[in-house]
Order: sequence, then structure tokens, then C-alpha cells
Amino acid sequence: PQQIDIQMAYSSNLAENRHILVSRAFQAEATPLLFWDSDIKAPPDAVIRLVNHNLPIVAINYAKKEPEARPTAYIDTDSYVGPCFTQEHHKGLQAVSSCGFGLMLIRMDVLQKIDRPLFQFTQCGQDSAKTETEDEFFCRKAREAGFDIVIDHDLSKRCAHLGDWEYLTSHSDIAQAAKQQIYREMDTK
Repeated sequence: PQQIDIQMAYSSNLAENRHILVSRAFQAEATPLLFWDSDIKAPPDAVIRLVNHNLPIVAINYAKKEPEARPTAYIDTDSYVGPCFTQEHHKGLQAVSSCGFGLMLIRMDVLQKIDRPLFQFTQCGQDSAKTETEDEFFCRKAREAGFDIVIDHDLSKRCAHLGDWEYLTSHSDIAQAAKQQIYREMDTK
């Protein structure tokens, strides 16, 4: 039978917390490691669904805690660069460039094949004004090591990012529609 061991790390240093949890997972000889942030609400079968995909890295796409509720998943390809939306018509699995760690399952062999540090905040972009978050940093390094980052659209639609309210993937559709309506109504004189 499989055993689940729950570990928590508490501090405001996200990168350090994630490194601590990876270290504990190696000590416990875990096979996959599940990051499940305390502000992510997911259905009872979420862990089973992620494990059953049998993928090196699989996660949910969830809305950021902001008025526009932009998704955490991002795509950077030759044909499209931008947020990866999880809308009602999206089904199944999709490879992305990066996504948030709110609910992400990673096989331990993946973590063994990526150089340290696994997680860190880095400054990037013009004048180093943008911050690459610890999850974006990890996803970039995982892709460079040959691993796909995959999101489950069906599970994503059943999850919420808890904040001022439950931010849902569908909220980004509402925010986009509202912005389009405001734009259409703008005075163009």
C-alpha cells in the first residue's frame, strides 16, 4: 500500500520552504512530491487525479489573487506568448512553459536531475524591473532539463485560490469580458 506523509514548512521565505520540503521528501524516500499551498482549495480526489496522470510534472492552473484573476500558467512558444487560460471548453492536459506551485506533483527523479538551487527569485527583464518567481524559475530549469510542465484543465476548473474571495479560473473570463466592454464603450473622439 502507498503511504502519504504530510510535511509543512512555515516562514515567509517561499524558496527556502520549498527547498526544505524537497530535502524532507528525499530523506523520506518519497517517489512523488506534492506541493499544495495552504491557499489552494481543491476537491478530495485532487491528489489521486494528479498521481494517476503518471507524469514527471503535473499541476493545476489557477487564478492569481488580483482583480483580473489572470492564470498562473504561461505559454511561451513561437506561435503564442502569454497567459494560458483554462476556460469552460478546455479539457484534458496541456503543456505550458510555467505555472504556479499552488498544487503541483513532481516525481523525485525530476528533482535529482535539476541543478541546485531548484527555487529562487531572480530579477529579469528590462532594467531588472520584473521578478521571476520561484515557481517560474523551477519550471524554466525543469524545461531546460528536458521535462514538460503539464496542467490539468479539468481539475483546474474545480479548484480555487483563496484570498479576498475564491479566485476561480472562470474569473479571468469575466475580467476579460468586462475590459472588452469598457473598451467598446470608450469615447474615441
